[in-house]
Amino acid sequence: AAFTSAALFSAGAAVPLITAWLSPLNWVIPMTVGMTLVILLVLGALAAKVGGASALLGAIRVAGWGGIAMGVTAGVGWLFHVAV
Repeated sequence: AAFTSAALFSAGAAVPLITAWLSPLNWVIPMTVGMTLVILLVLGALAAKVGGASALLGAIRVAGWGGIAMGVTAGVGWLFHVAV
């Protein structure tokens, strides 16, 4: 289970990294955030469907919490004047 979790985590992390790498410099943040939210919507729907729950609610829940986490992270960076 640990190896599967690590592999899936790495695969999920690849999407925003590739998006950032391929985006024009002035579009890196909006494209990365947008693509990440799209992927979270898809994965949330898929996970909910596999678990027998509503795909729509699963997508909204996963993307919503993911969006909140990205917003809080960006807010902390702004608060401390840190950009990565």
